[in-house]
Amino acid sequence: MKNKKKDKHKTKTYQQNDLLQLIDAFFEKNQTLFFRIFLAVSFLFTLLLFNLKVSVGGDDANYIIRAYDFIHHFKYPAFQGPLYPMILSIFVGIFGINLPILKFFSTLLLTGHFVAFYYTFKNKIP
Repeated sequence: MKNKKKDKHKTKTYQQNDLLQLIDAFFEKNQTLFFRIFLAVSFLFTLLLFNLKVSVGGDDANYIIRAYDFIHHFKYPAFQGPLYPMILSIFVGIFGINLPILKFFSTLLLTGHFVAFYYTFKNKIP
C-alpha cells in the first residue's frame, strides 16, 4: 500500500501557466462581457461625436455625391472605396439626400461592422 501512495504523488503534475496564457484564459472566460462593454462604449462615443454637418475634409460630401450618381446616373463610384457609396445609394434612392437619415444609417452600419467583426473572429484569434 505504501507504494501506491507514493505513485499517486509522483504521477500528479502541475501545469505552469505564463502570464500570456493567464490573460488569454481570463479574456476567453469573460469575452461576452468585454464585447458588450466595448460595444456600449463604441456606441456611446458614436452618439457623443454625432455631427449633422458634412465634414470639413469633404469625405462625407463625396460619398453622398457618388451614391447619388450611382443611383440616378448609374455611374460606378470607382474612387475611394466604391462599396460604401453603393450601399449608401440604396438609402439615397429611398430617402433622397436627407443628411440626418444618412448619418443615422452610417451609425448603424458602424455598429453592425463592430458586431460582424467580433463574430467573425470569435474563437479563431486568441
